[in-house]
Amino acid sequence: MDELCDGLIKMKRAMAGTEKAIAYLRKLFDEADQDHSVTLSKDEFQEMFSTPAVRQKLSSIGVSSDDLEDIWAAVDAADTDDDGISPEEMISGLLSVKDADSVSTRGINFLLQVFKSADKDGSLQLNREEVTQAFYTDVVNYKLHKLGLVVPDWLNIFSAIDIDNDGELSWEELKRGMTAMWS
Repeated sequence: MDELCDGLIKMKRAMAGTEKAIAYLRKLFDEADQDHSVTLSKDEFQEMFSTPAVRQKLSSIGVSSDDLEDIWAAVDAADTDDDGISPEEMISGLLSVKDADSVSTRGINFLLQVFKSADKDGSLQLNREEVTQAFYTDVVNYKLHKLGLVVPDWLNIFSAIDIDNDGELSWEELKRGMTAMWS
């Protein structure tokens, strides 16, 4: 009984910071949603976090700048309707970032952002040159190392994860391969 009570107290304390972050994010969302559409575009979402005062406040309640990027990545990865970001999607993104067991998910969400950036022609495929330019960067190495994830030699694994052997990687191929590697 004592262990159960101690565990519940620890959970409550841990959630106190998250509850403050959720309340503050809801307040920010309401202020940023000037047209009262109950959704924000990507630009509106990122603008919401652009001021130093907001970043400082979020930092003081346990949401770092890296967390903000990861929240966007989580929201974008889960967003299937392209209608904008709802408050619930934003909160879900925060909770997934705060989940200690979500390290590989955070890595996958980050890679999705890199993939989308590299897919300049909108083909939903990356060739070897695009993979080289996008994934062999200090930003990618830093982020994956910071998450504690193995940074592969992207071209060495290219053929192994190119399941249909078409010489290009789709997002699904990359996601499947990296999920397997990190699990």
